[in-house]
Order: sequence, then C-alpha cells, then structure tokens
Amino acid sequence: MKNKKKLLSVLLVFVMTVSVFHGYAAKAADTVKVTLRLEQDNKTLVTPVEVTLTDEDKKDYGIDLSTETLTPLHALAKYLTEKKGATTETMKNYIMASKSQYGLYVTGISIDGKSDGSASSDALDGVNWGYAVNNTDPGVGMGSYSLKNNDAVTIYGLWGGGTWPNNVETNYSYFENSTLNTTVSNKTTVSLKGVGYDENYNPIVKSISNATVVAAKYENEASTATTGNAVSLVQTDENGVATLSFDKAGTYVLSAYRLDSDGKHSNISRPYGIVNSNRYTNSCSNRYTNSCSDRYTNSYSNRYTNSYSDRYTNSYSGRRFSWQTGSNKNSDCHTNSGIG
Repeated sequence: MKNKKKLLSVLLVFVMTVSVFHGYAAKAADTVKVTLRLEQDNKTLVTPVEVTLTDEDKKDYGIDLSTETLTPLHALAKYLTEKKGATTETMKNYIMASKSQYGLYVTGISIDGKSDGSASSDALDGVNWGYAVNNTDPGVGMGSYSLKNNDAVTIYGLWGGGTWPNNVETNYSYFENSTLNTTVSNKTTVSLKGVGYDENYNPIVKSISNATVVAAKYENEASTATTGNAVSLVQTDENGVATLSFDKAGTYVLSAYRLDSDGKHSNISRPYGIVNSNRYTNSCSNRYTNSCSDRYTNSYSNRYTNSYSDRYTNSYSGRRFSWQTGSNKNSDCHTNSGIG
C-alpha cells in the first residue's frame, strides 16, 4: 500500500512538472520580437527599434485593435506606450484609424500625440500611410497582418502618384543589403530596390534608378540621413546601383529620395541602411598591413631573424629581448493594405 502511494505521488509530481514546463514553453512561444521603423515621405520618425510583444498586448489599445492576434499596429501602439507615454485613453491622438469593410484604415500617425498625423513631413497632398513586412507587401491591412517573430515592419508615408488615370507609379523602396562594410577611400556599392506591380497588380521587385542616395554621419541610434546633414549624395544608375566612398573611418547612415516631375513629391519611400567604413583591413590592425609593415616582416624583421639574431640565442637569453620580435606590438494604390 505504501509503495502504491509513493508511486502515485511520484506520478503526480511528474504530471505537475510537465504541465508547468508546458505552460512556460507555451508562454515563451507567444512572445514575438519585431523591428519597427516609422517614416514620413521625407523624414524618419523612428529609426529601427526592437519591440517585444506578448499575449498581454492583444488588446484594443483604445483604437479597436484586434484582441485575437498581434499586428503591426500593436507593435506601434506598444512602442508609443513605452517610449512616448501614450495610454489607452490618449492613443487615438497618436494613431488615427477608422473602421472599414477591409478592417482598420490608418488616417494619421502622430509621434508626439499633438500633430495631425500627416504622412507627409511637408503637408503635401495625396500622401498616405502604408506598411511593409520584411520588404514585401503583406497584402492585407495594417490591422490584420499577424506578426511573426523577427519580422521587420516599416510603416511609411508615400505619395499616391496623383489622380487616376494620370497617376504615376510610386514605390516602397529598400536597400538590398541594409548593412555594408568597407574601408576608407575604397568604393562600395549599394543597390536600391523597390516594390512595384505588374499588369495584374501582383507585386514585383524593381530596380530604383535615378534616385539620390544620401549618406550622413551616424552619431547615435536616432541618427538619420537628410540633404541637410549629408556627407555624400550619389545617384543610382539604371540598375539601381550607387557607388559610395568615404574618406574618413566611421559609421554612416543611408537613405534615398527621388522627386517626381512635379518637383515636390517623392515617388519612393525612404529606405534605411548602415555603412561601416574601417581604416584598416582585418589583418594586423592599426599600423601594420597584411605583411605586418615594411620594418617588421614575416621573417621577424631585418634585425631579428628566425634565430633571433646573433646577439640573442635560441635560449632567448638577455635582459633586453624576451620574445619581442617587433611584429606583435562592421493615392490610392498606397493604402494600409500594404505597399503601394
């Protein structure tokens, strides 16, 4: 009888342990980390920032967000709550959205809860809010897409291209490689891509030609690239490629723009990238090159040979020399349903 009770106790403890472990595992699986970036048509509002969401964030935030799934608007609302002091009561001043037959439609985003939330930094007409996930068009509304772990979400303002049928195509744009490494005075290329649409309105990737790539010094995580602080302005060729070169070591932030024929509206969204320009190659660092300098060669210099000179024997004696060789001293088509 005692053995049966002991067995039952052991089984009970095992079941409880498995249940608790399963509960923790389930909770961990429901945590979603995404990268969020927010751009007006000609101004970066939020540089890439990580936002962590859990089941507790499946709430309407006072603007009728879904309580069933986590969406890009949940990530934005969470960011505004943590970084800008928004609350459920005031969120409507930060995210202006209205219900439609296609879900929530975002009409305005205000980073401080005070502006009108225009998608245009210059209050230009016809500029709307859209979004992309991992540089693609999700094909559903901003309040409907279900976030996945490690998604990169860009919410952006983009001109709709004018009035139909005379409207022009405008593109969500991005750098094919968002982080590049180079060395001082060496040339490096960036490739600017964009999302366009074929005759059946299926999304396709296009090369963005005749755009101006802007490079500025990266000072901190809030640094952005504009024509006002640019250290380099380079045009993309017919293949969307621009060649950059930096005469000083450091980190640089990139963006780009392309004005339409009206001279006012940018017909691409603002991309974001980082370039690390290093003074030296990976070998030997600072003063020494791949051959470890003219004075100190791989044979341990003219003065110190592999036998460590006449003065210093293989026993490495002597007070002045002990293993010193001298060598050892990185619109309409632009709606909240995705990319326009």
